[in-house]
Amino acid sequence: MAVRALRLVGAVGIGLLLAVGFTPLVNVVSYWMAPSRALAPAQAIVVLGRGGVNDRGELNGASLFGLMEGVDLYRRGLAPLLLVSGSPSGTHGTEVERRADVSRECGIPDQAILTMTSARTTHDEAQGARTILGPRGVRRVILVTDGQAMGRAMALFERAGFDVIPSYGAPVLQ
Repeated sequence: MAVRALRLVGAVGIGLLLAVGFTPLVNVVSYWMAPSRALAPAQAIVVLGRGGVNDRGELNGASLFGLMEGVDLYRRGLAPLLLVSGSPSGTHGTEVERRADVSRECGIPDQAILTMTSARTTHDEAQGARTILGPRGVRRVILVTDGQAMGRAMALFERAGFDVIPSYGAPVLQ
């Protein structure tokens, strides 16, 4: 009887390992658990940093994807300001510098682009956003980051005094 129970536990363990490691189950659970609120107009769009630039000074895929989501939200008229953050290091420019350049290349006017250059963590980004946006009276922001980071980022931005609307870009599941 004990051997049978151990075999059952082993089979269940192997099944879970295979399900987590080799199926989209983790993405489904992450998508299901991500905070959700209807997209609505706000006073600013905040695009969190996502990994920096490569050796040629180009944004990595995740950084570019997040920025393009912020640019799209701006173009749709959901907020008059676009605050971009990013890694403060890089041999060929920083992530935030490159994001501001790309935003301008996409037609966003200089006066609508704000940059946050000193943040290294999401907590730093929330505090930096409060420092930059607070004097402008901004309380409601659309926050752009990935699904895995959204819950933690929303909590930090809400603690910093913002009313946060999450934006994930393209849906995780299609």
